[in-house]
Amino acid sequence: MDRKADPETQLEVDEAILDYLIYTAITSLLKLLDTIDVSPRKQHNAHLLAQMVDTFLPVFRALHTDYKPSPEIQLRLRLLQFTYVFVQHYHPFGGANTAFARQPSTSTINETPRDPANSHQEHHPQAMSLEQTLPLFLALSAVQNELQGSTITEIWMVLAAGYMAQAYIEQ
Repeated sequence: MDRKADPETQLEVDEAILDYLIYTAITSLLKLLDTIDVSPRKQHNAHLLAQMVDTFLPVFRALHTDYKPSPEIQLRLRLLQFTYVFVQHYHPFGGANTAFARQPSTSTINETPRDPANSHQEHHPQAMSLEQTLPLFLALSAVQNELQGSTITEIWMVLAAGYMAQAYIEQ
């Protein structure tokens, strides 16, 4: 007997899996910022969770070719992307072989699949500077602003100015 899942149910389950993987990866990465002395095990776990998302995305795309991600999923992917690069800035670890480190401004759920031969090459460039992460910060802000359907607030302007000032100071 050939048994297949209902496509709509399969999409809901896969989206829940993706959402959970993104959430656990972000949480694990943020925990690295909680302490000054980060253990290699915590770094490794955070990197593995980000790699799980990186590995699941091509499978998700292949199974759901017509999928249009919800604004919430787009926001969470951008947040994971930004969090990964931001944490790498303060706690560099051997995580340069994920999509978030290789292509930080273009990793989205709708991107075309990468060449598998190149997707897990071991190379460890230096962490991005805050100035280099600024486009990610702005892209994340834009997605969040669109999701909320609001205009730019004074609080955001202060946050953005502080981020830009810190990036300039670090140069």
